[in-house]
Amino acid sequence: QWRRLLDFGTGTLGDMGDHIFDTPFTGLELTAPTSVRAECRAPTGVGHPTGCKVEFEFPGTPYTSDELRFTWFDSSAMPKTLPGTRLPADVKLPGGGSYVVGEHGDMLLPHWAEPTLYPAEKFATYQRPEVETGNHYFEWVDACRGEGTTSVGFDVGGPLTETILLGVVASQFPGETLEWDAEKLQVTNLSDANGLLRRTYRNGFEVEGL
Repeated sequence: QWRRLLDFGTGTLGDMGDHIFDTPFTGLELTAPTSVRAECRAPTGVGHPTGCKVEFEFPGTPYTSDELRFTWFDSSAMPKTLPGTRLPADVKLPGGGSYVVGEHGDMLLPHWAEPTLYPAEKFATYQRPEVETGNHYFEWVDACRGEGTTSVGFDVGGPLTETILLGVVASQFPGETLEWDAEKLQVTNLSDANGLLRRTYRNGFEVEGL
């Protein structure tokens, strides 16, 4: 549980968010959020909160509405149902995953299982495209050796990490909407939040350029 300590981890969102958020973020071609707001317990100065609800607002893309809201839930904040969606009442939500609400259908994507489309009868004959798969452990080692690249590069991982960590920062200011300037990499309406965007490294552990 070291991930919950402020000095060593980034909480549940920082740990699992990059895995769960990756598919909708990449598939919808999202960019940096314009704002983020967290609802959770007050900060303690020791550990990251659990039971968080974090709302990200994104500018639209060719695959979304003019604006897009992505809501993250973890631990006790996770809903048991999703009213207003096409998810059948008898379907139990997985312990981790994402749910995408589309114009003509919805997709439930568990973290450890295949996606399901709803309404089920509408997509009963839908043939999913063949997707080339690989071993991400091997991809990482091969890329380090200069033999090929990983399936997701820094061009995606960088902006995705920026988004996730902004949500982590927001959890230290519950109830506040942080307005984000991605060009300047700073929160424009709450100066205290900018103090959490970087840290002072101990002697011998400095990172050149940071």
